[in-house]
Amino acid sequence: MVIVAGAGLAPRAAPPAETPVKSQIGGQPAPPMTPAQPPDLAVLVREAQRTQVADTAAWARYRFRRRSQRYQLDADGNASPIDDLEYVITPKGSSFDETLVRMNGGPPPPDEVERQRRMAPFSKRYWAMLQGTGESESGGYSMADLLRMASYRYGGLEMAGGIPCYRLDFSPGDDDGVGGLKGKFGRAMAGSLWVSAEGYHLVRARARTIKPISIALSLSKLHNVEVSLDAGPVGGDVYLPSRVEMTAEARVLIVPYRRRNLYEYWDFTREAALPPPGSVPP
Repeated sequence: MVIVAGAGLAPRAAPPAETPVKSQIGGQPAPPMTPAQPPDLAVLVREAQRTQVADTAAWARYRFRRRSQRYQLDADGNASPIDDLEYVITPKGSSFDETLVRMNGGPPPPDEVERQRRMAPFSKRYWAMLQGTGESESGGYSMADLLRMASYRYGGLEMAGGIPCYRLDFSPGDDDGVGGLKGKFGRAMAGSLWVSAEGYHLVRARARTIKPISIALSLSKLHNVEVSLDAGPVGGDVYLPSRVEMTAEARVLIVPYRRRNLYEYWDFTREAALPPPGSVPP
């Protein structure tokens, strides 16, 4: 990521009192949106990276509901459901208990509840994200990775989900030192991130590939990948995702397919303290 460092965040002009903007957070007025001098980009990205790490770690404090929906898309974009799973996820020691409560619109069979608990799909992805060693919900990288791998330009001050945000427009980074699927995504994605003006939380992200991504020894290629993320406050100066969506076209050898994955999160309740530093899942 190539960024020219500056002297720090420039102060914003004092907003006019007569133009409040209504927030979607608790019905309280948000700070008015006024023209702002561009912030120091290096400071903004660095603080957003730091805050994203803290927000991801804080997920271990919360009980919440998670819904995972996967679809097969035909050539016209019509969706056929693959599965629709809803969980109640609760912190448990240094990991999570994942209880499947609905499956494809109805009660799940007891053996599937136990199978999903053993598989722990969220726990595996969460710890991979936290340690920076594996995949995220989007299938190969997280939006936080884009804060490390892309090149940025400042896009202005905008409202996102009722929250005043700095918009960062990004293009593929040129850091060849990042390997694996993460690096391939980082060198192929472009889009925008919205980072809260207060606290530097990631509030929204929209990204798309601008070139194919080769995977599995180049036997498969991903095309037209689109990823979106929406997040918001859950209490205690913590922002967590409410919705993550990914659509992609792929060709495995000569067989094409199109998929859409949608993950939703809600009903966050603080349940526990963070696990001790250095804790690992059992």
